[in-house]
Amino acid sequence: MFVGTSILHANRKAVLTRHLLDQLGWSQVPVVTGTGGPSDTYQEFNSSAPARKYQGEGYGILDDQVLEALEAQPRSSTALQHQIKAALRSQSNVEFLVLTAPTDLMAVLNKNPKLAKKIRHLHVMGGWRARRMTTGRSRTGRPITG
Repeated sequence: MFVGTSILHANRKAVLTRHLLDQLGWSQVPVVTGTGGPSDTYQEFNSSAPARKYQGEGYGILDDQVLEALEAQPRSSTALQHQIKAALRSQSNVEFLVLTAPTDLMAVLNKNPKLAKKIRHLHVMGGWRARRMTTGRSRTGRPITG
């Protein structure tokens, strides 16, 4: 098992995730930084709005020295793609829990489509919506809203 971070400020998300996992006693779980740089590298669309607007991740949680050091580091890395590819090459029936866009997973699969057969299940959670909208109909014909 490993945790990967991506999208905006992936490096800061990795440090915050490491901090949380250490507090939970899960220091053995690796945290890997994925792609995702500063907010000005992302187009303005609804799903990136929260991260573009909120720039204070880690303030009040991480020490000021840690936050300063993060500003000097690259905010993005391909390390998560390497970790995903290694996991899919060495294991079968891999399950992914994705809490954001599967950017790094898709980058690996686009370059190595045969690895998709190793994925047992992909759990996806996340997203953003600006307004309530109908996403389909239930078996009873009632609208499903998201």
